[in-house]
Amino acid sequence: MRPTPGLRVLPTGAAFVWNPLLERPLSNPTVTVAICMHNGSRYIAETLDSVFAQTLQDFEIVLVDDGSTDNSIEIVQNRFKDHRLRIVQQRQQTLRVARPVVVAHARGEFIAFIDHDDVWLPEKLERQTAVASAEPETALVFSNCFLIDASGRTIGKASDQHNLAAVDLTPPHGHLELLRRG
Repeated sequence: MRPTPGLRVLPTGAAFVWNPLLERPLSNPTVTVAICMHNGSRYIAETLDSVFAQTLQDFEIVLVDDGSTDNSIEIVQNRFKDHRLRIVQQRQQTLRVARPVVVAHARGEFIAFIDHDDVWLPEKLERQTAVASAEPETALVFSNCFLIDASGRTIGKASDQHNLAAVDLTPPHGHLELLRRG
């Protein structure tokens, strides 16, 4: 991997980018939005647009680029100049390695995971953090979701295919969506 100019290479081999618009470190946000991306040029702009459109705006985004060989990093850097966006670049190591990297860089009370080819409804973070805040002993919050095809058409819901009440959240079966730090 050739890091983007201006990157600082970390001892782990990952390269870390502070957004150039960041003049001072942010206070710890309520939510860290965690995105792991590999060759996400087709959908990453739509994914980030859905994050920036959230009704809850107290978040940071940590995006781990897992060795993309397309122009997805250029799309992110050229289009999204928000000070809340931080990028970590690493050679491709798979999602299994990228997820802990994004968690290690997170500063939010909660960590919300979104894949580079997914989108959120505007109230997602607000609703999930409200549920988690109302129940302080809650460690994990997840929800139903719409399934969409490559053209963005809704083709169903996760609950149409799965009994959400019977979802096994024990490792390695649990799918992380909103996780409380601690």
